[in-house]
Amino acid sequence: MPEPQVSFTLPCEPVWEEHIHQLAITDRVLGYDPVTGKDGPSNIQWFQLGNRTLYLKKFLETGHSSDGHHSLTDKDFKPGINIPENRLALDYGTKELYEAIGKALLTADELRSRADLMQDVSLSFSGAMIRLIPLSQEYSGSRSAYELFTDSVTSMNFASTKLLSEIDGDESLDVESTEGLEVGKSYIVCDEDGGRPEEVVIMSILTDRRICCMERLHVTRASGLFAATNLLSDPDGLTGAIANGDFTYISKELDVLADASSGKLIVCRDSGDVTVTAEYRLAGSSVWRTAEALPGREYSDGTVDDNFSLPQGTMTIRLRYTNGTYPFRVHYIIVRPVVAVTWVEDVKQPEILSASRRDGTITIKGSNYGTLYGIPMESMEIDVSTSEYMGDDDYNTIIPSEDVKNGNITISLPPELADTPILYLRIRHTDAEGSVSRWSDIFTHMDTTV
Repeated sequence: MPEPQVSFTLPCEPVWEEHIHQLAITDRVLGYDPVTGKDGPSNIQWFQLGNRTLYLKKFLETGHSSDGHHSLTDKDFKPGINIPENRLALDYGTKELYEAIGKALLTADELRSRADLMQDVSLSFSGAMIRLIPLSQEYSGSRSAYELFTDSVTSMNFASTKLLSEIDGDESLDVESTEGLEVGKSYIVCDEDGGRPEEVVIMSILTDRRICCMERLHVTRASGLFAATNLLSDPDGLTGAIANGDFTYISKELDVLADASSGKLIVCRDSGDVTVTAEYRLAGSSVWRTAEALPGREYSDGTVDDNFSLPQGTMTIRLRYTNGTYPFRVHYIIVRPVVAVTWVEDVKQPEILSASRRDGTITIKGSNYGTLYGIPMESMEIDVSTSEYMGDDDYNTIIPSEDVKNGNITISLPPELADTPILYLRIRHTDAEGSVSRWSDIFTHMDTTV
C-alpha cells in the first residue's frame, strides 16, 4: 500500500512541523483517499497520530530547557486568526536563565537568545534587549558588551569609609572606621579618585579601624576608599537597580573597544530630569576624561537612553548621576563599537530593486534602510555612470532621509546622462552618527525610448 500523502489531510489547521498538524476535528475517522476523495483504508489518521506522538514526546523532553524552541508561531495559522507571539511562548524562567542574567558581563549572542526566550518572564527586560540587540541574520556577531545592574553587581556593598593602608604581609586593611561594615559581605575598594575598583570580602572585623579580608588586594594601595553609592539592588526586578539619590558607578575594565576605531556608551534608565556625566580612563592611565555626550533617546515604555561617545581602547567607565528626581530605576549599560569588526555592518547594505526614467529624471526603488543599532537614517548617496566600471568621476548626489520614501528616490539627471540609453546605478545609506553602508551591487538600467 502506498504511503499516504499527509499534506492533503489538514490543509487549514496549525502546522507544528512539516507534515505534522495539530489534532483537529477535520481528521478523517476511517482514513482518507486523496485520489477518490472518499474515506477508505489508508488510515492517514494513524499516521498523523504517530507523528504527533513523537513530536510531543520530543517537545516535552526539550521544550522546558533553557535552549528549547517552540516552532509553532503566528504565521502557521490560517488567515484571519491572529494569536500574539507571546501567547505561544513557553515559560523559560529556568534556573540556568536566571544565573545567566546574573552575570555582570554577557556576550551579545547569549543575551540575544536569552532575551528572545524570556518574553513571558520579564517583558521589560526582553523588550529592552530585543530593542537593542539585532535579531536578524544580517546582523549576527556584534561584539558589544552588556553590563547589567543585576544582583551580581549591586549586591556588592558600598560604604563611605576611607582605606588608610594595606597591612604588609597579610590580608588586613586599616580603614577610617569599621562602622556599618559587616562580616561576610563583599565591598568595592578603589583609589582616592574612584578608579581601579576591586571587590573584597570581609572575613572578620578586628578593631574599630582594622578589618581582615578573605584575600589580599590585587592592586596594592597605600590609601583609597570603600566606594560610596546610592545605587541599590531592586528587590522587585531581575535586571535593574534603584537610585535613591546621587550616585557614582564604576564599571569593570572593558576591552570591547580594543580593536574598534571608536565606540558608544548607552545607559538605560527611567525617564525624568537628571544630570549625568560619563568619564572613562584608558588602561594604564591615571587620568579620567569626560566622554562626549550624544543626543539621548526616549522610548514609549518610559525609559531613556543616555548616550556618549567613547574612543578606541581598553577602559574603565565612571558614571555620575546628580540633581535627579529620586528614586528612579537604572536598567543597564551597553558599550558597543560604532565601527565593528569587518564582517559586521552598522548599516545594512542596500539593494536597487528597479529604476525608471521620465522627463529628465530617474526614479530608483531601493530596499528599505536597515540599521544594526537602531540609529536613524541620515541620507542616501547615489552614483550614476555610463560605464559599469564606476569611479570617483561619475555623477554623485546625496539625498537627505526626509526625501527618501520607503526606499524610493527621484533625482534630476544632468544633460549628459539624460539622453544615455544605458545607465549604471548604485546607492548606499548613512546613519545619523556617520556610519556608512557598503555600496549596493551595480544596477543596470536600460531605457529604449531614449
